[in-house]
Amino acid sequence: MEKEVLMSNTKKSNLLLYLSTSILFILIVSFLDEGANNFEWMNNPLDWISFFAFVVAIFLGQYFFENIILKNYAIKGKVLISILGGIILGFISFFLVTYIIVSIFL
Repeated sequence: MEKEVLMSNTKKSNLLLYLSTSILFILIVSFLDEGANNFEWMNNPLDWISFFAFVVAIFLGQYFFENIILKNYAIKGKVLISILGGIILGFISFFLVTYIIVSIFL
């Protein structure tokens, strides 16, 4: 009989939660950006690239925050701390990588 290695339901639900919160957070920030309070940025294809880059950065920040920083801690609210800490970690890593890429090529 073969052993199947499956991801637990809590891991799957955490990944979906991290993905949905990162998308929701970037949509809110994009809505409030520059005081326009609309979604006109969706008409520009280049803005979608930055949208997905921010979503990936925040999602990875949340994932790494839970699995690296909070790995050895058994605390209540670990997912909430990972969401909030991952947003900060995602923004810092996004701007740091962007700064490094721009400084190399310009």
